[in-house]
Amino acid sequence: MRRIVLIGLIFNHWNCCFAQTPITLSESAIETQAEMQGNNEGGEVIDPGQDYFLNLNANDVAEIITSPILSPEQAQALIAHRQKFGMLLAMEELQVTGAFDTSHLRKIKPFVFCGQPLVDEQFKFTALLASARNEVLIRFRRSLQEKEGYSKDGIFPFYQGDPNQVMFRYRMRAGNYFSAGIVMEKDPGEVLFASNNGGRMDYFSWHVFIRPNRIIRTIYFGDYQFQFGQGLVAWNGLSLGKSTEVNQFFRRGMGFRPYASAGEAGYNRGVASSLTFHDWSLDLWGSYRKLDASLFPADTTFKNFEVSSIIESGLHRTYDEIKKKALITNLSSGAHLQWENGRIRSEWTVHQQYFNYPLWPGDDPYEMYDADGKSFLNAGWAVRYLFNNATVYSEVAVDRQMDKSFVGGLLLMPDNRWTLSLHLRDYGKRYQCIGCDGLREGSKTQNEKGILTGFSWQIHQQLRLQGYLDQFYFPWLRYTTSSPSKGKEWLTQLTYTPARTTEAYLRIKEEIKMNDVATNGYDVPKEAKKINVRANVQWMYTKNWEFQSRCEWVGLSQSIGKSNGLMFFQEVRYKPLGKPYSLAVRWSMFQTDSYETRIYSYEQDMAGSFSLPAYSDEGHKYYLLLRYRIAKGLDVWIRYSRSIYAKRYSTRR
Repeated sequence: MRRIVLIGLIFNHWNCCFAQTPITLSESAIETQAEMQGNNEGGEVIDPGQDYFLNLNANDVAEIITSPILSPEQAQALIAHRQKFGMLLAMEELQVTGAFDTSHLRKIKPFVFCGQPLVDEQFKFTALLASARNEVLIRFRRSLQEKEGYSKDGIFPFYQGDPNQVMFRYRMRAGNYFSAGIVMEKDPGEVLFASNNGGRMDYFSWHVFIRPNRIIRTIYFGDYQFQFGQGLVAWNGLSLGKSTEVNQFFRRGMGFRPYASAGEAGYNRGVASSLTFHDWSLDLWGSYRKLDASLFPADTTFKNFEVSSIIESGLHRTYDEIKKKALITNLSSGAHLQWENGRIRSEWTVHQQYFNYPLWPGDDPYEMYDADGKSFLNAGWAVRYLFNNATVYSEVAVDRQMDKSFVGGLLLMPDNRWTLSLHLRDYGKRYQCIGCDGLREGSKTQNEKGILTGFSWQIHQQLRLQGYLDQFYFPWLRYTTSSPSKGKEWLTQLTYTPARTTEAYLRIKEEIKMNDVATNGYDVPKEAKKINVRANVQWMYTKNWEFQSRCEWVGLSQSIGKSNGLMFFQEVRYKPLGKPYSLAVRWSMFQTDSYETRIYSYEQDMAGSFSLPAYSDEGHKYYLLLRYRIAKGLDVWIRYSRSIYAKRYSTRR
């Protein structure tokens, strides 16, 4: 398979007191998220389009407290330091608070800055626009490999459009006070300007966000996301799963955020607003969206239909995919009330969803308790309390039938060397929620119980040991198991940083689950054990060269046999100081016995997207990524990659 990116352009223009390139998610967060979602296509993953960098001098204290970058204790320490000494001049000042060590500061450095307020809270709209930053992103991508779907057989092509992928994004924003933009995209195989889509590209998104004053905190129009509580009632967008950063087991909902991504699922479209008064805040939202779906007749009259599945791929290439586009409507509304006074915060959330066609759970036994019907109502209460060195949190939620789900946990930092985390979850097998996303092992916030413990130990300045243990139980059947089942997963990582420019870590991860195996004509659950071992080294040579080497092995042991996978890559990045260009080159080799032993690996990509292929089969791959700054505010990115396979699974024995 060959792939080339012919051009990617970024135009920037701003007039403000700081200029910061949007930061994408950290590599570990990307890999964790993709593995949770089972990134089966193993290709490009769209950047969520959010800004995860944090201004340590932000006027709005809520930005600091809700930021996923800092733990609650670190956020409180930062706020107390600012109250005593004023705004930070450099990030390194945080070391005197006792809540930050040099290792953690090194990790968050790309995501934070010490800026000044862009505008004060009594701004004028004209002044806001004058200080706003404008960004235009144009991306073109095409696979050079010929595919049957694009060839014409004399009747019509299998895919209605050409193999090009085109994306355009324009955004104007002024810090956290104003944002407006549009996003248009066509996927490979889709028609560029289809008449059945109003002459636009297949995907079109827009948003306007403004922060008027202290009482009317925010107003959103168009596309947005929300995150409240611990994710049991209303949560979409980024949701970090289990990782070495154990302080992130406790979620800090970011409320509303404008949506500016080319991803075609996981957002709302309508109006949302946040109001504040003293210790109270109220968030209200309403959303109306057309969704892709598969329908089938509920009776022989062919007048009543049910939804067999909601399609979130966003692909409209073939006649069948086009027929399923925007077949059902989704009405969503809700409210979130929060009271916060000092160390305690209490939240109440209500989320209502309605579909014009009923959702059909399916006929298989494991689908018995899946979402069923047109209307769904969820309500929850979440509470958080901050001690001097600990955070206690919980959320309990119910659906329309009063089926319950629960999350509770403790985050403890006895000193600046130790972080301990305990997270309990109990998601009822009958609990039905559309639009929630709690921390979990399974694919849905349903039918799961678990105890997750984690730790982080800074042995000394150069050595850190991290890990977690998750023990989970599924009270009802799952897609791959014909009976209730249990399992466990553990991970440990030792990180060595002999210098600020060098980091090496060794990671071991093991997962044990039950999966069905055909035995004497019956599906019988059997234990499957999967183990990953990864060694990674990253270092800088002078200030211009950066190197990264990784070797990863995965082994799968099942009753039907064993399989293995191995991957190695070497990457070189050249970023000369004072030069308008940079270059990244990677060469990878891999060999796996099956797709079940695939290995995920984050890859550098153009701005606005990142790649996370699932290496499987046998072969090697290389890519080159060139960035060139033509002029101030105008960047060009070019990426070329090629994968070469030695043989396919069908030839294996």
